[in-house]
Amino acid sequence: MGGKKITARSLKGKSTAPTHPNSRRAAQVARINHRTSKLQAAKSVRSRAGQAHVDRVSTLILLLPPDLDYVPDMPFLHSFLQDSFLKRHDDEIARLGAERRKGRPMAKREEELRELRDREQREYSAGIEIPDLMNEHNVAKLRQWNGDRQALGQFRFVRVSGDDQEQYVTTREGLMKELALERQEREAAAMAE
Repeated sequence: MGGKKITARSLKGKSTAPTHPNSRRAAQVARINHRTSKLQAAKSVRSRAGQAHVDRVSTLILLLPPDLDYVPDMPFLHSFLQDSFLKRHDDEIARLGAERRKGRPMAKREEELRELRDREQREYSAGIEIPDLMNEHNVAKLRQWNGDRQALGQFRFVRVSGDDQEQYVTTREGLMKELALERQEREAAAMAE
């Protein structure tokens, strides 16, 4: 199917007379509307996923103790994730469960929090992508970050797993100048060996 893509704008200038439901023009309008709704649905899915990623990063930074410049080692990182990040909703879940009368169904908020906690626990077990909290430059820049989703490309991200606690795989290097210098130093050291 070649030819020029028909858009709402290109059809708008044509005749304004009512169209027959089975006409070629009606089919074109239907295709345009379907394409538009598909694109809007994909955009909203991307937006929700991006916002969830921003929320995770900002939550991790807010939970990180302010006296730490960076996480010193892997055992501390995993204990931080297990004790602070994954259990951050436990108090509210317990409170909502205590407020509920016996035999009554869970409130929507309690159900959502339980699902979020279980999903994050499964993701942590399989491998969760988080900002590199073991890098001092990365943590310092994250503390200055204003929550802009566009700026996430500046930071280094790693994947850690609860099942394999030695796993620490860099998933995104980050575009910060300090991170690029570290990367060049690592590559130079690897070439020297």
